[in-house]
This record gives sequence, C-alpha cells and structure tokens, in this order.
Amino acid sequence: MMQLTELAARFLAILVLDFKGDFIDVASRLGRDIWYHFSATDGFRLQCGPPFECDHYYMSWINQWTKVISAHCDFKFAEATLATVVRIAVNLLNDPLVHPLAWPSLRLIHQLLEILPSKLISKKDEYLRTAQQKVEYLLRIGGQLFDAEHGFDIIKHLILPKRCAVIDCTGLSSLLGQILVNMLALQVMFPRITKRQISQHTNFVLIIDEADTFCSDEASVIYPEGYNVLGQTAKQSRQFGIELVLGMTRLGRCSPFITSNVSYHLICNQSDPASVELATQTLLEPESRQLVASLKCGEVLFKEAMGPVPYGMLVKADHVPASDMLRPEKFDQHSYTPARSLKDIPGLKDKIDNLINEYNASIFRHQQTNKKTVSLTKNQRTFLTHMSLNEYEPINKLFERMGGLSPATQQKIIKKLENLKLIETKHIRTSKSPLRLGQLTKAGWDYLNDKSKFKPLRGDMVHTHACRLKQALDIKRGCEESICEFPYPNSTGFSDIGTTINGKLHCTEVVIGCDSNICQHVRSCFIDANNQVETLTIVTLLKSQHEQIRQKILSDPQLSLYMNSIAFVTLDDILKELYEK
Repeated sequence: MMQLTELAARFLAILVLDFKGDFIDVASRLGRDIWYHFSATDGFRLQCGPPFECDHYYMSWINQWTKVISAHCDFKFAEATLATVVRIAVNLLNDPLVHPLAWPSLRLIHQLLEILPSKLISKKDEYLRTAQQKVEYLLRIGGQLFDAEHGFDIIKHLILPKRCAVIDCTGLSSLLGQILVNMLALQVMFPRITKRQISQHTNFVLIIDEADTFCSDEASVIYPEGYNVLGQTAKQSRQFGIELVLGMTRLGRCSPFITSNVSYHLICNQSDPASVELATQTLLEPESRQLVASLKCGEVLFKEAMGPVPYGMLVKADHVPASDMLRPEKFDQHSYTPARSLKDIPGLKDKIDNLINEYNASIFRHQQTNKKTVSLTKNQRTFLTHMSLNEYEPINKLFERMGGLSPATQQKIIKKLENLKLIETKHIRTSKSPLRLGQLTKAGWDYLNDKSKFKPLRGDMVHTHACRLKQALDIKRGCEESICEFPYPNSTGFSDIGTTINGKLHCTEVVIGCDSNICQHVRSCFIDANNQVETLTIVTLLKSQHEQIRQKILSDPQLSLYMNSIAFVTLDDILKELYEK
C-alpha cells in the first residue's frame, strides 16, 4: 500500500524535442495546465550557466559546456580559450563569490573575447581568433536562442513545478539542433551526477524523435571521449531515474556506443543494407534480414537487451495515419533574464579595465627586465625594423632592402635574433628553390615598441605568410576588397581569403601540410554558398601536390562539377608576380 501511495505522489516530468512536427497537438490534447509548448525559434532561450542550485559545481559545468560548443563548432584547440574567458567572466560578475552566481550570456562572452589581452586567455593567437569567429557565428545564426543570462532550466521550469513540455525544433539548423540537444541532455545529467541523485524509479523522460543526426557516429567522434552528451545519457541515465527515448529512421547510422547501451529496441522496417545488418545483430537472429526489410506499417520487432526472453518478438499496433496539424500561431514563453552587454552591467567595465591594467603592468615589468639584457648591432636593429615595416616578406627580400650583405653576415644576424627570441624563422621547400620565412615574436615587437598592423590568422607561420602574400597579390591586381578568413555565404566554413573583383566574389584556400579537409572547403565554397562564389584558387608549396588534390575533389561526384571553377597556383607563382618590376 505504501509503494502505491509513493508512486501516486511521484511526478513524471517529460520533455519532448520535436524536430518534425509530430507532437504539435500534444499540449492541447493532454492539458495546458500540465504541458508547455515552446518553440526553439520563437522565444526559447538557452542559458550558458548550470542548472538550478548547481552553482557550487560551476568549474565542472564550464568544462562540460565548453566541450559541447567546441565540439560542434569545430574549434577543439581553442576550447581552453573559451573556458578561460567564461571563468574570468564568472569571477568578474561575482566578486565576491556569493551563490547563486550571476552568469555571462554568450553575447558578453563574445565581447570579452574581443577586448581581453590575447596572451591572458589564449596560448596562441590563432586559437583566440578561432574562438572569436565561431562564437560570433553562433550569435549571428542563433537569433534569440542564446540571448539570455538565465534561460530555460529543466529543474526550475519542469521538475519543480511538475510540468512537461514539447519544444518545437522544426526550424532549427543542424548546428543549433546539435547544441540544443546536447545542452539539454547536459542539464538533465549534470545535477544528478554531481549530486549523486541515484533513483530506483524513472522520474524524467527525454524523448527525441528524428534523432538520426544526434545519434550518428559522426556526431559522437567529434568529442574527445568518442561519444557526445546524448551518448553519455544513454549509458548512465537508468541509474539516475531517466528514461531516454530515441526515434531514428536509419538504424545503421547510429553510434555503436548508443546502440550498445539501449535497453529496449523497437525495430521498424529497415531497407538499407547497413541498417538491416545492424538490426539482425541486435536481434541476434542472422536469418531475420528478410523479415526486417518486409515489416509493414504498425509492425515492429521488439527486443529487450537484458530481459528474460533472449529473442525478438513481433509486435503489431494500430497504424494511425498522420493527420494535418497546424503549427500554433503563438507558443508558450518561459521566464528568463535577458542578455546584457558589457556597458549595461554596472561596474563590470571598471573591473575589466583593472584586470587588463594589472596584466599589462606585469608584462611591462617583464619586458623591461629582458630589454636591459638585449644589445643589438646596427645591422641587427635595421633588419628588425625592415621586418616590422614589411611583414610577411621572405627573408631574402628583407636583406635585399639592406644592400650588399654577405651570406655569412646574413646568417649571423638571423642566428643572433633567433637566440634572443626576437624573431622566428622557418625553411620551406617550394617548387623552384628553398625559401626562408620569418616573423617578429611578441618580444621583438616589444623591443621596437611597436605592434603588428595585421590581425593574427589561424594556422602556422607558413600558412599565414602564404595567405598574406596572396592577399597582397590580389590587392596589387586591383581588387575592390580582399579579406583573410572570409566566411563563406550560408556556411559555417571560412575561406582563407575572400576577394571581390568587379563585384564578384573569388575565394582562395591555402593547402599546406594537410589536404584531408579540402573537399569540405570546396563544398562550403560552392554548394553551401549557393553558387555565390565565382572561382576558388588553391595555393600549394609544390606543383606536384596539384594532381593529388584534384583527384580528391573529383572523387566526390557533386564537387567534380565545379572543377572548371578551380585554379591551382604555387607560392612561387605568387612571389614571382608580386615582386616583378
């Protein structure tokens, strides 16, 4: 009798992520007093902070939150940069640290990425640049989704008030869908794991229909562990009272990590070979291939992974054809705290200025200590000056500006400046001859009391030099505009250079060291950009690389159609035209 009373008092919160529109009428049919109907593209807000009353674990939350963002926005090397900025923001907003904590919005995080000193938050400038670009892109495509300091909270909005919800996600892009799914799964799992809220009974249900892209192997391997937060939920949810229901069209695309941790399988008709094979392996019935491919509407094969029955069972249900259901004109709204900019938060600008001043003062003291020990000859100082005035010029061109110095003298200058860590150089092999590139280090710029006139780019020294030299050539040819790290239209990808000539867009990709992702760049350039790019130029060090890259592109039938719009050049070709009299 006691067990029945406890069961009656226990509330089962349900959250449905609707990516197809099949759950439009759920809230109205089951009762608006219990069910919310939100829209991810119409008023729904996603917060950056942890769930309700989990502030004490904020450091762990930051690590998990940044892992999701960096995995799906493809900047794993800049993950530490993003995490550092969020930690700084939390410390600045909560000085002294008193719970509940104030949390930065994504808008504020982006502003801090722009104004905080690079070396304070990032090991390399290219990591910072990547984080800035990706966070800015999220803000641009997210609309209102990230426009909150405190947004939708599963504990505060569903579990505590004993409510259920459907979130309409039909207009959400693939990237935003991935982030939303994994962030909500993180909200579900994080408090239960950190607080060890083990439960013998199910008290929360997360339902995701049309979950193919979220359960796929591609969506899992981008995480360091080899599985995403949704996969972690599939593995650990039973211990914490969570029921996870996933609907997929093609079983063959599902990550093995998820399929191996699912307790109940309901297998509908599967016709593609990979899905049929996985279904037969799941059922442990090698002869069931034909049966799996011939199931009718309303027929499924049921298999319990750890149940008493070791074989699959045929289940028949009434087939209810899909009916016409109109999307609501107005969706429910949850409570939230609007995002504020830096200028809207009292006292924050002063705290940031103090932080920057303290950092700059420590750097200045370090520079003054080092500067006293640096002694340069006239030629060494002159070379540094030429390098600062003519950034990205090859070293042989810089020495030409200094007149007739012997090769031995040139080597002594380079060696001395490298030993003092005022410059960095690198030998490369081009199509015709060896070439040496160089750049001033932070210490070199400080010695000259100067700074670079160019924004840092992603990639190593050689990649950066090739980009800037090609940009200089485009400008010499008389282009209207040339921008490094130019975002492809309608795409998450970036071109190394975007150049406007006669009102038309021409892009450049520098391929040095690795060409494994060249097909992805070509797809972003032409297909994702909806034919807004006229031509693509691929820059390499060696001419022998051109055929290999060409064959990679031709291996994709969709990309082979654009081969006539792709040109290949070497760095030697660029230098020859750039420096010809």
